[in-house]
Amino acid sequence: MRDEATNEYMPLGDRVIAKLQEMETYRKYGTGPEALARFRAESAAFDRDQAKKTKEDAHSTFEYLKRHNRIVRNKLKMWMARHDWLRPHK
Repeated sequence: MRDEATNEYMPLGDRVIAKLQEMETYRKYGTGPEALARFRAESAAFDRDQAKKTKEDAHSTFEYLKRHNRIVRNKLKMWMARHDWLRPHK
């Protein structure tokens, strides 16, 4: 942790511990092995949620591209049906 006045690292002591106790993470999790276990469990749950969201986003992108490719293919078939490209223009 850095001192706000000098921007140098502060030595461990009562002032540093007091600053750490003011932080939201300390108030949320506390100290000790139970706090570490809660933090790791929450972190793992967050990672699982992010992986699930990424997978869902990839699936929706794939579905969009599949639909888009079908539209492009149908337009190409329609244009080829309207215009006979094999005969020269008269």
